[in-house]
Formats: sequence, C-alpha cells, structure tokens
Amino acid sequence: MTVARTEPMGSELAISAGQSKFSPAQRVALAHMGADKAPDADVDVFFHVCQRTGLDPFARQIYLIGRDESVLIQGEWKKVPKFTIQTGIDGFRLVARRVADDTGQELAYGDMLWCGRDGVWRDVWLGEPLELHAAKATVLRGGKAFTHVALLREYAQTKRNGELTSMWATKGANQLAKCAEAGALRKAFPQDLGGVYVDAEMERVAGQAAADQVVSGVRDWYADAAGATSDDALRTLWREASRAHALTPELQAFVRSCQERLNAQSTSTQEPEVIDEATGEVLDAEVVEDGAGEDAHQPVEGGPGVAPSSSSDAVPAKRATIVAIIRELGRCGVDANAVDAWMPTLGVPRDRLTDLTQPEASDLLNMVRGLDRDKLADLLAGAQGA
Repeated sequence: MTVARTEPMGSELAISAGQSKFSPAQRVALAHMGADKAPDADVDVFFHVCQRTGLDPFARQIYLIGRDESVLIQGEWKKVPKFTIQTGIDGFRLVARRVADDTGQELAYGDMLWCGRDGVWRDVWLGEPLELHAAKATVLRGGKAFTHVALLREYAQTKRNGELTSMWATKGANQLAKCAEAGALRKAFPQDLGGVYVDAEMERVAGQAAADQVVSGVRDWYADAAGATSDDALRTLWREASRAHALTPELQAFVRSCQERLNAQSTSTQEPEVIDEATGEVLDAEVVEDGAGEDAHQPVEGGPGVAPSSSSDAVPAKRATIVAIIRELGRCGVDANAVDAWMPTLGVPRDRLTDLTQPEASDLLNMVRGLDRDKLADLLAGAQGA
C-alpha cells in the first residue's frame, strides 16, 4: 500500500501528494545532505520510496547514503559512489504503524529473543558480545506471524584485525535486535519497506567497503604486479591483495619476482627490501657493499626477501609460465617460497626460478608436467632425504 503524506503548506521542502519528482529546491537540499553525487535515476527511486513509506527525508527520517566502490572502467580502477536507501528502526516502526492504522489491521510484536552457540533462545542477553550468535524477532500483522533471525556473523561490523567495533562490542545485542526486527518488518510489510534498510544493517557494508572494493577473481593481480614500476606500488598491491584474501602463495612468489626484476634494473647498491607478509611494510633493509658474498643476497628467513638477479641481461620468463611452474610444484608439496632450493634437483642451470629465460622456463614447465605426479614427488622427496 502506498502511503502519501503532505506537510504543512508554505515550505519549499514539503513533499505533496501530487508530486512526481523532487523539485529544484528539494534537490539543492538533498545535495547539502550528502546526495549531491547521486545519479538522477537513484534520486528518482529515492523519491518514490519517500512517497511510498511516507517518511520525510528533510526531517531526517530517511536517507540516501552513498559509499565508494571500486569499478573497472576502461582498464582503470576508479571509485564510484553506490547509493542505498536507509532509515532508523523507528522509521520502520512508524511506517508499519501507519499502514496498520490505515488498513485496520492488527499490529503486534513477539518477544525479542537472543541465543548463543547452544541454540537456546533467551529473552535477555547477559553473556559476552562474542558469545552472542543470533537474534530473533517476530511481527504479527493481521493475525499472521512474520519471523526473522539475524546472525551476528552476517551483520556485525569488525575492524581489520577481526575484532568487533566499539558499538558492536558494547551494544551488540541491541544492534543485532534492530537487524532482526527490521527483517521481520520487511517480511510483514514488503510493499512498504522493500528495498529500505536500517542503519545497523548497513554498518557492516560501510566498514568493509574498502576491503571489498577489489575482490579476487575480478582484479587481475598478476597484470597489476607485472605493470608496477616501483617497490611502493608492489607493497601497495601486496596489502590490497591481503585485504581481499587474494594473496595466494603463487601471487606472493610472483610479486617477489617482479620486485627482483625492478631491483635488477636498478643501479643502486642497496640490498632489496624485505616485505612483511602480514602488513606489506618494509623490514630491516640495509646497505651492502659490492662483492659482500652470496650470503648477503639470500632472502631473510620468515619474510619474502628478494635477491638481485645474476643475469640482468637475460630475457625474463613470462609471468604465466613462472606461476604455472610454481603451481605444478606446489601440487607435489613444494612450498612456493622454497621453489628456488629445488632448482638443482630439477636440473635447472640457474639458481633462481626468476633468472630463467622464457625458453628455459617453458622447458622446465613441460618437463614437470611430463613427469608422473608420483615420480616427481618421489624425486623431490629423495633429494630432500639425501
């Protein structure tokens, strides 16, 4: 049911029942409220929802909220605002009460319930925030019950380290209850509340927007690493891939190979920087003298160290070939960080995988793929035992 409300005459911001879109004065006000970048289509949908729910955006009962998301446009990642319509739980209750009164239907609420891992529902939550698992709300409309269960893991806003934010750590039961009640009200009043969300439901989206801007399978991490022109660019990519849960052992090895190539092209006498796997930050870089010995060029234990290439004039192997070799060896139990140590066992005439030329890398890949998986594993195990 559409619920159109009119405000007292005389206000330029009043939405009248006969309007079909926001007036110029109303658009200016919306721009001042943060919707200046909203596309016309989103604003038109927002107007329709305002009329349908009877909520007044200029009384701050309902909002058009924009959050930046990264979108691939003509080969470049650009931040584009995506807008959603949301309100507070009081706005949901107001809409439900208006509709119930206008239609003469009964509106009532069941007890709010919470449960922990044991699955026992309680009418009050006295446990720790992390022990809370779900909240259940029931709305009664016209004698019919509409129930919704909200799980903490689906709504709670967390920090980058996985801990709950201050709001959810101190008021998690109340926040989850709002999510459950909003879901139940949407089920009971789909015509009036469909497509509208309460603030508590959207907090997780806001908190994870940056981490979820680029996800594995959408962004070509290998292409970005290959196109990087500085160590800073590679460190940034490392951190972004880690946040997007895309930092696989294969990608780690490829980023190191890209960093090695950058260092091989440089005339600097500094030892290549070591990247912390968790943060992507530089660890313990130090200057070494020419001819300081082979040990000075070995990776630092526990971190993705990069050694300078001994054959900077060689045509480097293609990234896809290197990744394929690492993947094939990984299936036989070879750690991606220790592939170089197996080069002599495999009969490779170079110390590091990234030193290979493309023809050498292709030969190695064909050889590894040509061997029976069990025979290759036995070969590696025998070398390790020796």
